[in-house]
Amino acid sequence: MGHILREPAISSTGQLYVTWEGFDPGSNLDQAFITTSSDGGASWSAPAVVNSSNTTRSAYTPAITVASDGTVAVTYYQWDGATTSGAEPTMLYIQKSTSGGSSSTPPTFGARTAVSAEFNTIAAPGWWLLPR
Repeated sequence: MGHILREPAISSTGQLYVTWEGFDPGSNLDQAFITTSSDGGASWSAPAVVNSSNTTRSAYTPAITVASDGTVAVTYYQWDGATTSGAEPTMLYIQKSTSGGSSSTPPTFGARTAVSAEFNTIAAPGWWLLPR
């Protein structure tokens, strides 16, 4: 199982977060994962799929930030329809969590919100920079 594009974040209270794109055997696709540590990295929560209610399409290139109030926000791209040669209908989504999580429990996320209109990843400028 490969984990690519790891991205760390830290809250104002010292809570550590790491998100990445990885293979999910449950969906048989790449998804956006997260783990967290509340003890400086000595122990970590089990990895959790951020987009767990929407795993019928691949999710990739997650990015994370933590607001000063502790809200964790993860953005990721996700295919929004059937992919074909020359077309990858894609949306950018954000999901937020106010639970924060701990070293034993990952954060729980609310519903996803679209940040972009659907676009064709292959036709988008710089598409070759995205992981394949």
